[in-house]
Amino acid sequence: MKVLQAHDKENYLSNSFIHINGVGYFSEIDYVTNTSRPNGWRDYQFILITNGEMHVSRNGKTYCYKKGSLILFKPDEPQRYSCPKDKNSAYIWIHFSGYAVKEVLEELSLYNSNFYTLKTDAKDVYKIEKIIKELSVKKPNYHIRSVQYFLDFLYSLSTRVNVVNQNVTDYDKITPAIDKIISNTEEYFTVNDLANLCDLSVSRFLFLFKKLMGKSPIAFKNEILLERAKNMLTDSDMTITEISLTLGEQDPLYLSKKFKKAYGTSPLNYRLLNKNTTKNDKV
Repeated sequence: MKVLQAHDKENYLSNSFIHINGVGYFSEIDYVTNTSRPNGWRDYQFILITNGEMHVSRNGKTYCYKKGSLILFKPDEPQRYSCPKDKNSAYIWIHFSGYAVKEVLEELSLYNSNFYTLKTDAKDVYKIEKIIKELSVKKPNYHIRSVQYFLDFLYSLSTRVNVVNQNVTDYDKITPAIDKIISNTEEYFTVNDLANLCDLSVSRFLFLFKKLMGKSPIAFKNEILLERAKNMLTDSDMTITEISLTLGEQDPLYLSKKFKKAYGTSPLNYRLLNKNTTKNDKV
């Protein structure tokens, strides 16, 4: 993963017009990243997904946001989001505060929703890199220039953004199935069971799930199951059989076969190569 980032003194309750507390650009993400702030943060945060996808949990529901998604977290709003490792995901993030933030965002129609969609622009990353440079070098009046670049960035977003209501509605329709899969990988259920849970026909459920999640319910469940198997391999001394049974797979050989197909190596080799090595996303 490539990381560009910079922080200023984190003056979350700044008396300034607008203050940039931190900014960054994460790209070529090649491992599962997880950020969890149950009590939120004291400032505002924008996330712009420039490639791949990000899974965001809000009010007990999980949404899959893709390239061109702009996500707003307001002060003290719980933040839980992650990127899968195999989507070449990339995103811009920026934390900011100040007495004029709400007024500016409202003026640009970027305040009343927590999710927008827009056409991405290669210049977005360039503009963020300019802010990163200002916060890193800290030449005289750097905070003024960083705010200037930030306002230019916001204005550019506002000219390309559309509030998406239909997608959120569709996500709500399949959320019971997503929650069921994530919380009960060890349980056996059919596509028909999931469709009934969402009060949808099987064909409509499959269409919406594939459209919004980019994969079938079975493939999604397998992805969750295999990620948990990876964690168990590196974070515990459980045998492959024990891991298999814990995850609801009665045949350890079948789990090993799926694991090797997904990751190109056996569970045992993966454990030998990755035991006691971890990576954390702290931003």
